[in-house]
Formats: sequence, structure tokens, C-alpha cells
Amino acid sequence: VTALMAWQFIAREYRSGLEDLNRRSSLLAHQLSSRVVEALDAPGRAAESTLDPLLEGRGRLLGLAVYGTDGELVAAAEGASQFRDALLPLAIKALADANEVVEIVQEGDAVLHVLAVPIGDPRGGRAASLAIVHDASYLVERQARGLVAALFWVVFVALSVLLGTVLLAWFAYEGPLLRLAHWMKGLRMGDAGKSSPPRAPVLLLSEESAHLA
Repeated sequence: VTALMAWQFIAREYRSGLEDLNRRSSLLAHQLSSRVVEALDAPGRAAESTLDPLLEGRGRLLGLAVYGTDGELVAAAEGASQFRDALLPLAIKALADANEVVEIVQEGDAVLHVLAVPIGDPRGGRAASLAIVHDASYLVERQARGLVAALFWVVFVALSVLLGTVLLAWFAYEGPLLRLAHWMKGLRMGDAGKSSPPRAPVLLLSEESAHLA
């Protein structure tokens, strides 16, 4: 039961973290899509200078990447460009399905939360795909810490139950039987005197001990 409750808590925390990243990514996509499309339509270096500050990330946001309809990387933040090959299939799928795509991507030691959305040109076409990349490794690390903590508590509870059972058995049975054995030994050797037999854990055993006394 303890293990099941711990696992449910860990899974709930993981889902909560994913939902938070989903919300953040969706909000960014909503805020930046039109501005990215405008920047793409700008001529030459003006497009580059407009796009660069929009795509850069901070904190767990590694950055954004823009893919053209042919799958070519148009522009990307430095933090996102190193994962361009891993982002490409999601960008293509978002364009093909005309819908957002959300996945957790394992790329080497990195764990990425990627949301890719198609962004349209002013005439309503699908001009490009915008990929928003977050570092999701903290979710895996939090899950691993939770599993270690859960394992500790499961072992602790199991040992506590075992110790409690042993102590209960000692006080309820082992101790009284041991005292009864010492009393019977004294009775056999004539050292028990008129002392009453100790109470035994079994009624019949207590009655027979009283008869011996």
C-alpha cells in the first residue's frame, strides 16, 4: 500500500510538471507565432535581427526553432539549434497535421519537452513550423529522487512492521513462555517454593501450570 501511494504521488508530480511545461509552451506559441511570421516576411538581415531576440531562451526554456515547409531550419536559438535533428520530425509532423505536436524527446543525456506548432503566413498558408524547446531533465531527476525516497520509506515501513511483529510476539508469547519455563525448572529442582506460576499466553497452559503449583 505504501509503495502504491508513493508511486501515485510520484506519477502525479510528473504529470503536473508536464502540464506546466505544456501551458508555458502553448502560451509562448500563442504570443510569438504572429511576430515570428512577421519577422520571416521581413527582408534580409532585418528578418534575422528581428527573429534572434524572439527565439532566445532563458532558464529552462532552451529556445525556439523555426523550420520551413521543406524541413529546412530557418532560424534557431543557440540552445535549440544543437537539437535540430531531433526537432525536425516534430516540426514536419506539426506541418503535416496542421496541429500542435507535444513530445518528450531523449537526445543523448538531454531530456527535452518540445512543442511544435504550424504558423501561417498572412494569406492563411502554413509558412513554417515553430518548435519551443524546454529542458525537462529536472522532471526525470525529480522522479528519480521520488523513487529513491519511496524506496526508503517502503523499506522503513517494512522493517518497522517486522520489528513491531517481533516485539509483539516476544511480549505476548516468547516472554511469558520463557518465564513459565524458568518457573517449571525451579519447580522440578524444588526451588519454586509456593510461588504462583507466571501467566501463560494460552489459557489451557495456564490452567495446567496452576495444577502443577
